[in-house]
Amino acid sequence: MQQIADWLKKLGMSEYTDRFVENRVDLSVLPDLTDHDLEKLLAQSPRQVAQHKAALGPIDGRAAHADAVRNGFIADARVGGQQDL
Repeated sequence: MQQIADWLKKLGMSEYTDRFVENRVDLSVLPDLTDHDLEKLLAQSPRQVAQHKAALGPIDGRAAHADAVRNGFIADARVGGQQDL
């Protein structure tokens, strides 16, 4: 879970580490999370949702996973190491 903590810290969102840990969300499951899943983890109010979307762009588990791979928080486990753009 240290990887998720480091990744969230890089994004300036370390206050959400406990939520990710409590829900057993690590970097390996990010590609499977939906917008709804991430919104539940990241925000409690419509204003917070809007703030996160403005800061991060569309909330997307695959994009979050690709960002974590690009920034060296996890290795790309796919054959050939190809990443989503």
